Amino acid sequence: MRTVPSPKPVVVTSDSVAFCLQLSRVIESYNASALSPTVSRLREEGTDLCRQGLVRPGLIRLRRAIVSLKRTTP
Repeated sequence: MRTVPSPKPVVVTSDSVAFCLQLSRVIESYNASALSPTVSRLREEGTDLCRQGLVRPGLIRLRRAIVSLKRTTP
């Protein structure tokens, strides 16, 4: 009988304030000098929106900030 390797664990995300703040902390963990004004603005806007209860628009901005950050950092 052949065994099948177990798949990688599935990362479940949710539209929650806690997840928003987790993404914000991911951005903060990068070197502060690596944060462009655009990334900083998106992070601030996203975090503020999440705290106001507007989770989906907040997540969109935070994800955009992370994508932009990954493109600019080696």
